[in-house]
Amino acid sequence: MTRDAPSLRDPGPEVVLSPAGFPDRILRWGHGWQVGTAAYWIAVTENAISDGALPITPGRHRIGADLAEEMAACLLGGYGLPYHVGLAAFEAVRAEGLLQRPVTAHAIEEVLRRPLPAGPGTVRYRFPAQRARYLATARGRCATGSRRSAHGTWPQP
Repeated sequence: MTRDAPSLRDPGPEVVLSPAGFPDRILRWGHGWQVGTAAYWIAVTENAISDGALPITPGRHRIGADLAEEMAACLLGGYGLPYHVGLAAFEAVRAEGLLQRPVTAHAIEEVLRRPLPAGPGTVRYRFPAQRARYLATARGRCATGSRRSAHGTWPQP
């Protein structure tokens, strides 16, 4: 008895996500051998854990100490910035204590405009005014629990 080889186009099993208040969404899970699928990344992680290359410790993917710091790391890094520049910006803002108390966008921007230590030298942050504004606004909304946009409207899900 021969078994058919799996097709590269086979989407694999489907998972239904049912978040409260939102319509169900079907996610094509894929197979562990299909690069880039959810199943592939789970297989890679499981292999790294079994090989001892990835320790099983809580918070191994964290940069910050709490949600506020994680949010800051995401807003200061990401699209348009090399990893080391975003990390240097996050470390500088955290070192100034700007993630532990209410601050203005201007205070954050002042730190982001300074040369930031990264590797053997220093770097300049690419979007100091924009990202300072984003971070100050996000921190303010988290502190008050507000979801309203700057225009006074509620965001659409």
